[in-house]
Amino acid sequence: MQRTGAVKLGELLSLYVDEVRLRDSFVSIDVEQAWRKAVGLKAAAATSSSYFKDGILYCNISSSIIRNQLHYQTAGIISDINAMLGSDTVRKIVLR
Repeated sequence: MQRTGAVKLGELLSLYVDEVRLRDSFVSIDVEQAWRKAVGLKAAAATSSSYFKDGILYCNISSSIIRNQLHYQTAGIISDINAMLGSDTVRKIVLR
């Protein structure tokens, strides 16, 4: 008996991730990891929480001094994160 319609495992997993709507969660995790690499240890430690939605990365920064420094560097941070991800995923960063 021959197989018809065989699908590669990678394609099957991709279809499954899309079907159960996990793709956005995976992208969010990648963006948050790239954020930590792009801003460094001190700023990452000062980030109390962050989440990614619709191209915007929202970050709560516990230190007003670090938040102010990051505010002036947002354009560079966005380009660093997008370079790490290999696409223009992050359009804006909101620091709180």
